[in-house]
Amino acid sequence: MELRGERERSPELALPRCPAASHTGDATMTQEQKVIRAKVGVLELAKQLGNVSQACK
Repeated sequence: MELRGERERSPELALPRCPAASHTGDATMTQEQKVIRAKVGVLELAKQLGNVSQACK
C-alpha cells in the first residue's frame, strides 16, 4: 500500500486537523478519539517508514 501522495490524489483520505488534538488534554478525549489517534499514529509511522506492515509490528 503506497501512502506517499495519497492525500493529494484522494481528498477523502485527507485527515482533518483538530486544534483541540494538539494539546495534551487527553482526559477529555472519548474512547473513539483515542482509538483514532492511535490509528493515525500508525499511519504516520507507515508514511515515514514507507511500509505499512513494518509500522503495524
